[in-house]
Parts: sequence; C-alpha cells; structure tokens
Amino acid sequence: MLGGLFLLTSILTFGSAWALLMTTVGVFLLWQGMEGPQAEAAAVSESPWLSEMALIGYLKRSHPSANLRGGSITAVMGGVELDLRKATVINGAAVIDVVAFWGGIDIKVPAEWAVDARVVPMMGAFENKLDALAATGAPRLVVRGHAIMGAVVIGP
Repeated sequence: MLGGLFLLTSILTFGSAWALLMTTVGVFLLWQGMEGPQAEAAAVSESPWLSEMALIGYLKRSHPSANLRGGSITAVMGGVELDLRKATVINGAAVIDVVAFWGGIDIKVPAEWAVDARVVPMMGAFENKLDALAATGAPRLVVRGHAIMGAVVIGP
C-alpha cells in the first residue's frame, strides 16, 4: 500500500496532474449544470435553529425567527454579524455556540433580553454591551464558546 502511494505521488506531479485536475473540475461543473435547479428548502428565517459560518470572508445576516431555540456561529479568519432583534424566544432560553478563530462575531439582540455569556477568550476578546440587570421572566440567550485570537461582541 505504501509503495502504491509513493508510485502515485511520483506519477501525479504538478507538471502532469494539472490537466487531470482541470478536467475533473470541468466535469463537476457540467454535472451540476445538468442536474438543474435544486428544490427550494424552507426559508431560513422560519427555522428555530441557526447555523452561520464565515471562512476567510464576511457574513451579515438577520434571523427573525418566531421561536428561536439556538444554533451555532463560526468565524475563521472572517466575520459574522448576526441581527436577532426581530427574533423571539418563547420557551425558556436559546443557546448559541460560538467559535471565533482569528475572526469576529457580532450578535445584536433586543435590549430587554437577558444574556448569559459563557465565552472563553484565549488571546482574544469578549464583550457584552447589554445591561446586566434584565427583568425577571425576560427572554434568555445563552452564548457559549471560544474566542481564540478573535472577538465576540453582544450588543443592542
């Protein structure tokens, strides 16, 4: 098996493999074009779960869910700006897991929400700009995760 791997790497050098790589990409594009348009899924804003990821880029999105339950946000060498000011939390709390690795996450929430922040910054930053005192029975958002050489900011 190891000998086959060495033989394969000696045959597929950059000088001879680029044509095979370009052909593979072309066949993939033709395959996608022949399949036709995909059926539309349910609207993202109707989902009680959110899942956002920015990889070496920037994502700005609003999630006006009528029953937000939670989700995950990941920013790797990029940024995510998420607006939850039109979302509602009906039963108890919503839990959002965040990971900011060399990137930033900015979550905007209504001022009347109670935010329970459990973000661990490692050579990074975390800031909760909301008032620490929220009314009893206010919708609760739990934000947990890590900011590794990045930043997580929660504000109105």
